[in-house]
Amino acid sequence: MVDYFPVYKICLTGGPCAGKTTALTTLKEKLTEKGLKVFVVPEVPTLTMEGGGMIIMGGLTSENVCRFQSLLMKAQINLEDYFIDLAKLNGKPAVVLMDRGVMDPKGYMDDNTWQAVLDESGWNSVYLRDKRYDAVIHLVTAADGAEKFYTLENNVARYEDGPTAIKVDQALQNAWRGHPHHIIIDNSAPSFDKKIEKVINAVEKFVGIPVTTTLFRKFLVESYQIPADVKTEIFEVEEAFLKTDSEKNEFEKIRKRGQNNAFSYVHTVRQKSSNKEMRCEVKNIITAREYINLFEKRDTTLNIIKKTRIAFIYDKLSYILETFKGNTLLRYETVSSETQPKLPPFIKITKEVTDDKSFTTLHAAQAE
Repeated sequence: MVDYFPVYKICLTGGPCAGKTTALTTLKEKLTEKGLKVFVVPEVPTLTMEGGGMIIMGGLTSENVCRFQSLLMKAQINLEDYFIDLAKLNGKPAVVLMDRGVMDPKGYMDDNTWQAVLDESGWNSVYLRDKRYDAVIHLVTAADGAEKFYTLENNVARYEDGPTAIKVDQALQNAWRGHPHHIIIDNSAPSFDKKIEKVINAVEKFVGIPVTTTLFRKFLVESYQIPADVKTEIFEVEEAFLKTDSEKNEFEKIRKRGQNNAFSYVHTVRQKSSNKEMRCEVKNIITAREYINLFEKRDTTLNIIKKTRIAFIYDKLSYILETFKGNTLLRYETVSSETQPKLPPFIKITKEVTDDKSFTTLHAAQAE
C-alpha cells in the first residue's frame, strides 16, 4: 500500500500540569528501546512564547484572535508535517509524538470563533481531528484529582490557577471529542509513575506492540436520552472486510467515517492470537485513493456494514454509541481495569456484550 515503513502519529494533549512533558520523555525512551525511531514535535505555543511572540488574546479584536490562532495552527501543521516526512525517510518503523495537536486551539475559543478560523483557512474538523493522528492521549490536569501537585513553575507558557486549569482541561477534552481513539487518563492512579505507565500502555497499543492493560467494554443498549448539556459528535460509518490469505491475520478491514460531508479512512489488520488479551491490532490512516483501491479488493461474500456513531465525553471517559443492524451498542476503552467507570445514567443498558461475538462487526458482515 505504501513504499515506506509505518509512521505512527500520536498526539499527547491535556490540561496544565498534567505530566505531558514527563510522558513524552518517557515514551521516547521506552519506544526507542523497542526498536522504533521516535520523533517529538515541540509544542508551538511554548516555542512562540520562548521566542517572544506570544500575545495575550484578551487584548485582541475577534478578527485578530482568528488570525493569531490560524497562525499558531498553520505553524503546528507545518511542523508536524516536517517531522512526519523525516520519519518516512528514516528507514525503519517510526513514531511521531506531537506535543499537543491542531485541535487544541479549539479549547480556547467559542464555537463561532472556531468556525471562523476553519472557514478562513479552508479546514474542517474531520481533517484536523481525525486524519492527522492515529491516537489522541489526553492527560488530565493535576488540579483535578491531584491538587497538591499542581504548579505553574515548570512551564513558561503556563499561567492558569487551579479552577481555571480544570476548565481548560475540560474544554480540551471536548475539543478532541469524536476522535476515534481518544483516551483520557485521569489522576486515579495511585502514583504519578503509574499515570505515566498508563500513557505508555495506551501508546504501545496504537503502534502495534501487544499489551495486556488496555480495557475495552461493550454493552447492548435498550434506550438512551442524551441530555442537552452533553455535547456530541455524530458520524456515518461504512466498514468493509478485505480478502486475506495470511494465516496470521484474524481479519483485515477498511473504514470510511464521515461528518458534514468530510471523511477519514482507516485500514485495520488484526492478528490472530491464542491469548485474547495479547492480540495485536494495527490501524493506519489512509488516503481516499488508497481506500478506493482497497475497497476493490474487499471480500464480496461479506456484507458492507453501515453504522451511525455518536461520540461524547462523560466523567473523563470517551464513549461511543454505535447503531447498526438494528442494535445500539455503548462502548468505551480505557488503559486500566483498576476501577470500573460508572456508566452514563441517561443510557439504559440491557446487558454487557464485550465477549459476545454475535455483536461484532464481523458477525454482522457474515450474516445473510
